[in-house]
Amino acid sequence: MSGYEEIEARYKALFQQSRDYILILEPSPHGPPVIVDASDSAFAAHGYTRDELIGKPITFLDPGLSASELSDRMALLDAGGVLTFEVQHERKDGSSFFAEVRIQQVEIGGRTFLHSIERDVTEKKKRAEELRQYEQIVSSTTDLMALVSDKYIYLGVNGAYLRALGKTREEVVGRSVAEVAGERTFIESVKPNAERCMAGRVVNYSLWYEFPNIGHRYMDIYYYPYLGENRQVKGFVMSTRDETKRKLAEEALRLQGQITTNMAEGVNIVNLDGTIFYTNPKFDQMFGYAPGELLGKHVSVLNAPADKDPDEIAREIFAAISEHGEWKGEVKNKRKDGTEFWCSYTISTFFHHEHGKVLVTVQNDITESKRIQDALRQAHSSLEQRVKERTGELEEASNKLQLVMNSLPEHIFWKDRNSVYMGCNDSFAQITGFGTPENIVGKTDLDMPWTREEALSFREHDSRIMQTDTPQYGIVEPYHQAGGALRWVLTNKVPLRDSSGMVTGILGTIQDISERKEAEERLKIAATVFESAMEGVMVTGADRSIQYVNPSFTRITGFSAEEAIGNTPKILRSGRHSKAFYEAMWKDLVENGKWQGEIWNRRKDGQPYLVRQNITARRDAEGVTTQYVSVFHDITLLKQSEEEIKYQAYHDLLTGLPNRSLFNDRLKQSIARASRDRHRLAVLFIDIDNFKRVNDNFGHFVGDLLIQGVGMRLTACVRETDSVSRYAGDEFAIIMENVKDDQSVSSVATKINEALAEPYVFQGKNIESTVSIGVAIYPADGNTGEELIKNADLAMYHVKDQTKNSFSFFTQVMNEQATRRYDLESRMREALVNDEFVVYYQPKVSMATGKITSMEALVRWNPPDGSMIFPDEFIPLAESTGLIVPIGERVLLGACEQLKTWHDKGYTALKVSVNISPRQLETPNFLSVVKTTLAVADINPSSLLLEVTETGLMRDLDLALATLDELKKLGVKISMDDFGTGYSSLSHLRQFPIEELKIDKQFIKNISSNSDDTAIVTAIISMARSLNLRVVAEGVETEVQRQFLRDAGCDETQGYMYSRPIPAEEMEALLEKSENSNPEQ
Repeated sequence: MSGYEEIEARYKALFQQSRDYILILEPSPHGPPVIVDASDSAFAAHGYTRDELIGKPITFLDPGLSASELSDRMALLDAGGVLTFEVQHERKDGSSFFAEVRIQQVEIGGRTFLHSIERDVTEKKKRAEELRQYEQIVSSTTDLMALVSDKYIYLGVNGAYLRALGKTREEVVGRSVAEVAGERTFIESVKPNAERCMAGRVVNYSLWYEFPNIGHRYMDIYYYPYLGENRQVKGFVMSTRDETKRKLAEEALRLQGQITTNMAEGVNIVNLDGTIFYTNPKFDQMFGYAPGELLGKHVSVLNAPADKDPDEIAREIFAAISEHGEWKGEVKNKRKDGTEFWCSYTISTFFHHEHGKVLVTVQNDITESKRIQDALRQAHSSLEQRVKERTGELEEASNKLQLVMNSLPEHIFWKDRNSVYMGCNDSFAQITGFGTPENIVGKTDLDMPWTREEALSFREHDSRIMQTDTPQYGIVEPYHQAGGALRWVLTNKVPLRDSSGMVTGILGTIQDISERKEAEERLKIAATVFESAMEGVMVTGADRSIQYVNPSFTRITGFSAEEAIGNTPKILRSGRHSKAFYEAMWKDLVENGKWQGEIWNRRKDGQPYLVRQNITARRDAEGVTTQYVSVFHDITLLKQSEEEIKYQAYHDLLTGLPNRSLFNDRLKQSIARASRDRHRLAVLFIDIDNFKRVNDNFGHFVGDLLIQGVGMRLTACVRETDSVSRYAGDEFAIIMENVKDDQSVSSVATKINEALAEPYVFQGKNIESTVSIGVAIYPADGNTGEELIKNADLAMYHVKDQTKNSFSFFTQVMNEQATRRYDLESRMREALVNDEFVVYYQPKVSMATGKITSMEALVRWNPPDGSMIFPDEFIPLAESTGLIVPIGERVLLGACEQLKTWHDKGYTALKVSVNISPRQLETPNFLSVVKTTLAVADINPSSLLLEVTETGLMRDLDLALATLDELKKLGVKISMDDFGTGYSSLSHLRQFPIEELKIDKQFIKNISSNSDDTAIVTAIISMARSLNLRVVAEGVETEVQRQFLRDAGCDETQGYMYSRPIPAEEMEALLEKSENSNPEQ
């Protein structure tokens, strides 16, 4: 057998026997080593057959092997090294396993191969990972964990164990339990329990232990056997948990159960309201009551009269408990038989399973102790005398006395009659900065750290006590400690006497009460704020019962403190909020500790009121809610003011109806609904006819009453679903939704006209008024509110221009007319600027002489294009827009100036008449305009005749009478134009200071053929004669008409028979002709 064959046979035998996976690899110059052979275990481990694996590169099993890693490994092997590493191989089925690999170069038959031995370490790694996770859990737990050998040597500990001991791991691991925990702990606790544990049992026990780092703690300890590989006990695992809080709670419960039998002190437990619900036998005996006799009584029955206010004492106690967990002090009590005695008190809070948070008081009768203290004080004086008499006992007695005083918490000192310090205890020496009592002796208060004023005050107290031989107790005063800190103290001073009773000095004690003083001040401030706050304050317990209220609570709610305390806030519920509202409020309080918002409550008298309220939950150190503090203020009036302002912003104050803003908003919404539901709506625009006349004749108060009356009647005429608004001034508007047809709107409009035409009775006067109504329909007359209002307004003005006291639907013709009116108005305004208005004249002829006696001035509009515009086309618009005022003023001035020209030319008897519109007559400065015009033109007022119509005079009768009277005083003549067409009565006619009547041309036209007109003209002339008025007939065109009027007695005539209206320059020829005429011409 050749050497190679022998090696091959040996390797094959090794492959057959080895449990490790053996691979033979041959390095390749062009890539990773190639597998040339492997053990059967290797094929089995990887799941491949020989044919599948032989010839494959090593990366076939290790796809994650990078080129750089391979290069590094081959370099190490080429240097003759042995390479050991861990690898993850993939099996044929896609699974993987971890292997520990040891590889080295070998020479076989003169060729270099790599000999690789692999061992599956998957389970090992898994156990290592589990161990790592376990160690992480152990290290992160708050329990104290330790592994101890059967020789009581620490093998391992966690971080919590080290922190509790205040040691490092090196100071514990490897050391004995006795060395680390202490010999006594080891012998008494650890060893006996560990022996039981290592006998195969789990051991549990608890004990109190003083840890260097976390102090005295109650620990719950478990010992578990620690088993080795052969299941032999190798030690124990120690698991320790801090159960101090639980132990203390259990101890408290246990003590509570044993109070009645095990305590020598008197104990009572009261609710927070002061009601006693438990006393032990010692307490009953101490106060002289039978067992159970005090239950249900208030704790105040036990208190003897005190200098302090009981409420102040209670606040002091609660403040101390809140800050320090308990209150200690001395209190004078009263037994059942009335005798008084002193007790030392310790008061703390406790949570009772039935009563919740309660106050537990432990007290001792110190009456005898007080008596002994007095006796000691007397003994002290006697002792001083003995010291003088028995020098040998002085030092021992002094030392004993000093030791006693040094053990007392009070600062103690004594002085001689000159207020020189003779001694003190250690605490007094420390607060003064002198360190020891020896350094105090011989000093005075002026040597102390307190201020000079304080020192002098102290010495003055000393002097008064020694002179009066009267002790002073409870002196509260400030002083400065060493270092300058200001402190408040309670000082007691008594005289010191020798054996003969002579006062030799004083003995004093000082108790620092700075914290109590600060607490009192804080309580005073808090009480002042609480009592004087404008906001209502209510404090309830966790059970929601009211505990405290301030005066503002009573002022706002009407409930006194006595009525509220003990009740719940339900006494304030108004019933306006749902159960869900209160559930949401309490949810906020529980989750967030606070709630704020607005809530309706009910006063004691039943009146509801609105408050803005903040509620805060007060919690104790454990986060348990103990109280709720509610602060609120009454915002009822504020809310009412806001609502009133909001109402006033959208309603008319006079009628209470919606105003224009609200109407427009409602119209917008109505249009949206109409568009959505595809139905029609109507807008009615309503204006009161002749409202200004009512206002002027009867006053604004009656005018306001009329506006209110119209609003009420309009509301009564429409459906509840319709909306009535006072749109502006004497204008109203109505929205009618879902109208079927025009007829339904017409019916409502007719109803309104009829209802509003009925007379009103105000202040005993019948006021007649009517309205004009314009109607626009959606969507036919507009798609927006602006369009509908504009078109309804146009329709309303159409009614006013026609008949009034009626209604009209909008038509497109109205819109066209409005456009023309607007254009005409614009042109009129331009014409005023461009001076396009001119004055024409028509003569008036005397029936007696045939001569021209006067001229009527008539306005004409002469635009630049030469197309003359006559008065009928623009005067009505000028009247409605007010432009008639400036136009009329120009005509008046032009006519007067022209008359002055004619006078200057010799026609001195000539007069001029000018038409005055109703708007001019109502203008406040009309008289001033007439006066100015006469002055500028420089003519005699009697030469001016102002023509006014019946209708114009009757618009405002009182104003017309007053204005005409003033004109008459000026000397101006008045003519009533178009007489017979108006509605003036004979009584009115007699009131006016007129001198002339003008018969309207409509009566003259058919005077020869219409008997009615003949009779009317004859009657007018006859009436004028009876009133001594001149008569002028206008519109005379024929000789027959002229002849009839002359025969009837008419004074003057005017018309086309004589001349059309012509310019002034053409009139002079007529004037000249007139001078040469006779009555028959």
